[in-house]
Amino acid sequence: MQTIEPIYSPFPAHIEKKELDVLTNLLQCSPVSIISTKYKGKSNIMAASKLMHISTQPPLIAVAIEQSRFSLDIIKSSEEFAINIPTITLLHYVEYLGHYSGEQMDKINFLQLETFTPVSITAPLLKNCCAWIEMEVHDINKVGNHELVIGYPKMIFVDPQSFTNQWILGPIDRRPMIYLNDNRYSPLGKAFEARLPIGGDNHYKKLQEQTNEHIASIHEEEEKLQEKMGQIRRELGTDLIADMAEAIINEELNDE
Repeated sequence: MQTIEPIYSPFPAHIEKKELDVLTNLLQCSPVSIISTKYKGKSNIMAASKLMHISTQPPLIAVAIEQSRFSLDIIKSSEEFAINIPTITLLHYVEYLGHYSGEQMDKINFLQLETFTPVSITAPLLKNCCAWIEMEVHDINKVGNHELVIGYPKMIFVDPQSFTNQWILGPIDRRPMIYLNDNRYSPLGKAFEARLPIGGDNHYKKLQEQTNEHIASIHEEEEKLQEKMGQIRRELGTDLIADMAEAIINEELNDE
């Protein structure tokens, strides 16, 4: 197979460098990731659904990779890789990457994915992501039919519209994704703030009260939303809603 050297874009100006102490918050939700690798001019990417922040001192991240994966061979040779945390923009690409091997095709060039130049490693960084971690291999251990690649983060970069020192949960296309099952994914949703009992409170009773209050507020919001949707249906009429839905579907079909 002919190797085509990818063309890297300049490092995006809006991306911010972060210190390693943000790792806990960055990987707390265990977002879907795309692992990118490169060795001797050959690049590859693969999807990974589970990242593990296994140590804070020193900071170490582990990712389990099935032993037959082409990316694993490149990681062993190069002793480095990049973790790209994609947004919903790359949803269909993430699913695709899990079904095809880089041994048969140069997935980055075949899919015409946009990349930019890393700072401390050679593996390309992908655009349309919300965070990037440049990794150096620390250790690799066999675990069943997978190998646990443990890496040391050399550089962390984030999109400030997605992450400051914690996930912002702003526009849906700026959030990381969570893998559910099969081909189902979900962007991070609404955040809820947990509260602890204080002082001489009866902890059991206080936690029960706070839980009941929390669930009641969620149900109240859902009821208000349903009431508002019902009002919209009554004002517009079911025929108009059906016409609008048909128009939207037709427009989407025409775009395809």
